[in-house]
Amino acid sequence: DEKASPGPEGGGAGNQLHDGYMHFELDSECMTSGEHVLEYGGPGVYKPPLRLILKRRMNVFQRHVASFLRGYLRTEWSLGKAAAAAPATAVQTRPNDEAKVLDVPQQETANDCGFFMLEQIFLVLQLPPPTLRLLAKASVADLVALPWPKQQDILLRKEKLHSGLGSLFSAAQNAGCTDVEVLLRQDAELRQLLRASMVDEAST
Repeated sequence: DEKASPGPEGGGAGNQLHDGYMHFELDSECMTSGEHVLEYGGPGVYKPPLRLILKRRMNVFQRHVASFLRGYLRTEWSLGKAAAAAPATAVQTRPNDEAKVLDVPQQETANDCGFFMLEQIFLVLQLPPPTLRLLAKASVADLVALPWPKQQDILLRKEKLHSGLGSLFSAAQNAGCTDVEVLLRQDAELRQLLRASMVDEAST
């Protein structure tokens, strides 16, 4: 615990101790790494200044995720057609130095984390293989400069997905069929509607 003394604009006299919690929020475009000074009550009012230092390095959880993804992708590769030409090698137990931690837009809500991941997956799936290979070798600075989805993009995607799912449920009810594959095979307009909810027109 540290003493907190109001500044000239604080309106108080002397040092004061405050026991409690303060909640701060970072908007989705704020860089996640670096040093952040958290202001409370106005610039310079709360002292000593609250500094939040976030280092750009993988934490334990991120290392586990990277190791899991590496093993999964290597297994998928070994089971694919490329296995005959390039046999799979042993799975590494620790992520190598190629794993990168980027400053990308963060969610501003408590329930949009999955939509951020889904939006990034949609974007990656629209990239041609040569571009994807180039991105795998790009530097952190180049990757950060890419147009990553922001909170407003996520809200728009949620609206499109809601509309697409509504069309799917309506088509299922009208056809008396719950098999999505059958519905998509029989209805070209429905296929186009669902594709439009997941793929940006500029990327098609």
